[in-house]
Amino acid sequence: MNNFKNEFEKKLMSEEITLPESLSAENIEKLINEKGSIIDLRRRRTIDRKSVVRWVSAAAMLVILVGVVALIGFGGKPQVEKQNISDSEQQEIIENHAASSSDYSALHKTVLTYYKDIYNRNYVYSQSDSDGIFNGFFDNFGEKDEAAMDMAVGNNTANAGSSTQGVPSAAPESAGTASDDAEYSTTNTQVQGVDEADIVKTDGKYIYYYNDNSIGIDGNSIKIVECDSDAKMKLVSTIELGDYVNFELIPSEMFLYEDTLVVILKETSEYQPVTYNNANGVVCDCCCIALKTDTVIKCFDVSDKENPKESFTHKLTGEYISSRITNGKLITVARFSIPYNSVQADDFDGACEVVKDVCVPEYSFANGEMKKIPAERIKVFDEKNPETFIVTSIVKLDDLSAEPKMNAFLGGAEEIYCTKEEVFVAETLYSTWTMNGEEVVSDTLGNKNEMATRIHKLEISDDGVSYSASVTVCGNFINQFSMDKHGDYFRIATNGMNWKNKKTETMVYVVDKDMKIVGFLGGIAPEEQMKSARFMGDALYLVTFMQTDPLFVVDLSDPEKPEIRGELKIPGFSTYLHPAGDGLLIGVGEGGTMTGTDGTAKISLFDVSDPYNPKELDNYSTGTMATFSGNHKEFVTVDENTFAVILYYDYTFGKAVVFSVTDGGIVIDDIYNGKSGAGYGKTRAVFIGENVYVVNNGGILSYKTGEEMFVDMIDFW
Repeated sequence: MNNFKNEFEKKLMSEEITLPESLSAENIEKLINEKGSIIDLRRRRTIDRKSVVRWVSAAAMLVILVGVVALIGFGGKPQVEKQNISDSEQQEIIENHAASSSDYSALHKTVLTYYKDIYNRNYVYSQSDSDGIFNGFFDNFGEKDEAAMDMAVGNNTANAGSSTQGVPSAAPESAGTASDDAEYSTTNTQVQGVDEADIVKTDGKYIYYYNDNSIGIDGNSIKIVECDSDAKMKLVSTIELGDYVNFELIPSEMFLYEDTLVVILKETSEYQPVTYNNANGVVCDCCCIALKTDTVIKCFDVSDKENPKESFTHKLTGEYISSRITNGKLITVARFSIPYNSVQADDFDGACEVVKDVCVPEYSFANGEMKKIPAERIKVFDEKNPETFIVTSIVKLDDLSAEPKMNAFLGGAEEIYCTKEEVFVAETLYSTWTMNGEEVVSDTLGNKNEMATRIHKLEISDDGVSYSASVTVCGNFINQFSMDKHGDYFRIATNGMNWKNKKTETMVYVVDKDMKIVGFLGGIAPEEQMKSARFMGDALYLVTFMQTDPLFVVDLSDPEKPEIRGELKIPGFSTYLHPAGDGLLIGVGEGGTMTGTDGTAKISLFDVSDPYNPKELDNYSTGTMATFSGNHKEFVTVDENTFAVILYYDYTFGKAVVFSVTDGGIVIDDIYNGKSGAGYGKTRAVFIGENVYVVNNGGILSYKTGEEMFVDMIDFW
């Protein structure tokens, strides 16, 4: 591996080639998080996304570099040579294939025209590597989008409770009581009345946990656990979801809607082995790439907790992106990558026929056969690079006998923001590297950047999801909290490199109901990275970081003129912001000094009642090595003034830190341990009455709150 690295570096120096910013380690890590599944065949164990990224990112960097090497001629050769077919002849082939199917003719023409462009520019390359590094990782460089690399641990996006007008509340709207009137916590959501999926749910008497523990004997299953008022627990049933060993179904997340448990899984197939030399020079056959990832939705009737029954099955082609439940509708968004195959023979006509046959996304219902989404329910955007579809499904949970409402849109999807009426789907656009330099991306205001974000506005109805409009803004979002809808305006905060001064900056855009940019604020915190964002009514709170944490207060009361009102600089930074009522804001993230981070986790309490003078009223630091994942679902509202956050000690051991906001300060009430052990992965805290339950793949530990008393344990091994 070192030999390959050294030769590659020599090649770069000899050719005086400069890699573009889009191939930086940070952006390559982002690509890893966005694409596909890497599966370890040596051990059956659940791996946390952050841990995986640390050891995979270096390997994936080499994979991407292999493709770059092919492009610049380091042992790489075009897989095929261009045929002696004129552009007019190729275009005639495309027209004939498009016309051969009147229903999908517009789609076929768009897709095949792009395929012709790929073919003519020799985008499809073979991977050549004298050291055998990742031999077989890609059949060809052009099929990079087919390699799914989403680490099968569910979405890790940040979140907290806000109304449909963008004004957060201190406690989720959906907080309720069980039959015994015990108050209980709910999943921390971004928009009131719009539920989000998670790996744990409760109804105030039972805990439903999505156990993807492949170490234990009951991996890839849902545990239904009964909890009494004394924090005693009993495992009442287990729902088996598939054989984890064969990686057919990979855990994602779930909802609890009345007596229906909605489970979302990723179905992987068409594996390709990966062989590489490890650090000791030993050839290792330990991974494989799932070239195809689809989304499977299963519903279970849990009215009888001891005998749950499957009541609904639905499959849609494409990798799962995210989902919501609102007004009794399950809204699911997936990304389907068009399989543009390489041309390996002098048969452009035949290649077009193959692509035409597989370029339409499909779905199935009630275990029926897969069928194509009807042409009239597919929207063809005016896209330059039609590589993927946004595939949406609406399931009416009150009538599971009804066929899901399917729609597809030729465009990309990475993250969503959802209200009761609309879904905003965001995708990242990268500048392209050419031999003549960078081709930058820009917005309608003339701003140029190394990357941009395109947002598609989709409207929700009983008949499905319909396209409304799109907009492109400079910079990249960090998670769903980068986006917000307030009144008639959509707002988004992004971070990217300004093409004029070559410095990173944070930007804020305000977009009207027609998705036209009406307000812009740029140049925020030059050379710093945005770490968190939180919209609250007419205010936006931004955290950026280089060595210290500036908390910015942005006034959005005039949509056409966003302005910075105040700024606070403190050590460390917050990766998640949560409203605490009465002009208070909680920040959770990393601690540090005035010269950088120090490896501790930190909870801050900010007073933002005066936008011109934000203050840090108090903070709590772990004092020892600890981290917060940044996942808003690991932050729980216990009551109006009490919260819990999961902090990971030694990067694996999750603990629930319960704290109260009292008299302008933070008071640590208790710290409750989760079950410790390798491979236990993500941790959650559930509150029912006076009891707290800390859940992970190892099991559930229960405690009496306020008494620091361990009560019971259920072991998932």
